[in-house]
Amino acid sequence: KKIFSTFYLGMYQPLATLSFAVENKLFNLQTFWLRFDNLWLHLLNLCLVYWLTKRLFNRRLIALITATLFALFPLQVETVAWVSARSNLLSATFILSSLIAFTFYQKKQTPSFYSLTLILFFGSLLAKATGLFLPFILLALDYQQKRRFDKKVWLEKIPFFILALIFGWLATTGRVTTSLLPTADYYWLAKLFILPYPFIFYLSKLILPINLSPYYGFPVLANGWLPPIFYLSFLLWLILLIIVWRWRAQRTLVWLAGFYHLLILPTLPIGNFSAVLAADRYIYLAGLAWWWLFSWLFALALTKFKKAKIYLIAGLLIIVCLLAALSKNQAEIWSDNLSLWRDMVKDNPQSADIYSNAGNAESRRGNLDKALEYYNKALALKPNDAFIYNNIASALAQNNGDKLKAIDYYSQAIKLKSNEALFYYNRGLVEINIKQTKLGCQDLMTADQLGYKEAQEKIKQCQ
Repeated sequence: KKIFSTFYLGMYQPLATLSFAVENKLFNLQTFWLRFDNLWLHLLNLCLVYWLTKRLFNRRLIALITATLFALFPLQVETVAWVSARSNLLSATFILSSLIAFTFYQKKQTPSFYSLTLILFFGSLLAKATGLFLPFILLALDYQQKRRFDKKVWLEKIPFFILALIFGWLATTGRVTTSLLPTADYYWLAKLFILPYPFIFYLSKLILPINLSPYYGFPVLANGWLPPIFYLSFLLWLILLIIVWRWRAQRTLVWLAGFYHLLILPTLPIGNFSAVLAADRYIYLAGLAWWWLFSWLFALALTKFKKAKIYLIAGLLIIVCLLAALSKNQAEIWSDNLSLWRDMVKDNPQSADIYSNAGNAESRRGNLDKALEYYNKALALKPNDAFIYNNIASALAQNNGDKLKAIDYYSQAIKLKSNEALFYYNRGLVEINIKQTKLGCQDLMTADQLGYKEAQEKIKQCQ
């Protein structure tokens, strides 16, 4: 009941949370099973992609190429390797299944396939809000399949729009009620150029999937101006929209453009800006639009240029092998926390938060000197961040560092953020450890008063 009636980290994703609860019950959250479940969900989605593509294009070759790209593309690694992206996988499973069911409904017009489409859409929303705009995708699919837009077509979409509105409200409410999601302060004109940027950014990564990162941060304004790439991206995005409009008679092109934009739209930093501008996991399903286009054009090229068939196939095999190699390399980056944060530091030298998290990862491995190096770089970028001081203090305390120095850093953190219970709790534990019991117990009681539940058990020892 709690899983389905609460938000977690500002998100409503009860099916994903439920899957973790089941894994915890059965396997005590053993790493192997967490990764295994993500992998088989990706393989299931691969089968669904093949099935959907076969129904849409009625060509096995197009389905095979699309499924291969979906399976092996480096951008997919984050969704599969990062266990917390389970919601992404589950949402994709239900969205793909709903689209397959709808293709059957389009052909047979039976209530059973209509109901199945609606139920699967509901399942996707319980997994993640990615499919919020599926009703519009279904309309685009109606257009691609040349259905007549009569009263029935619109009426049958009403339940889908009602569900989308309800879960859209839930998604918005969750973000508003959490303080964990940072906001980025940009004036309205800057936002106008920032919002379309991910559409072109993802396309660039689909064309050349290198320099991938788990973190793509927001741009820094220089005298009120964004970096030039944002203005160029806005222009390229407009050109792409104009091309689609001019070629709107090619219904498949309109369907692909709609599919791509409508699946990325819920991930855009609209309203409360999210922690990242873009993420590889956001393209997990939306990338299908471009893989469909590539596969369709490749199949067309094989028909048009029969003499070059052997060269086209050889070229495709080389591309697939390169993608597999890049994916393997990307998977190694995601193999553990330390590898991940070291890679992120390399790609984001101006992010204090990433330096701080890299310091945490080094500290957990017992690499105190390296951790302090990262923390100092974080402080240079963000000198008034209380959590960085807390992290430095914890690294010293946990790695046999100078305990008195650790207390000084905790005190600095408290000076900057005096209502953070965690800081008092951490300082209290160190004070008790070095026999400053009275001061330590006072800090623990302060932490308890500020709502830190773990402090209650430690206070008993003081009594």
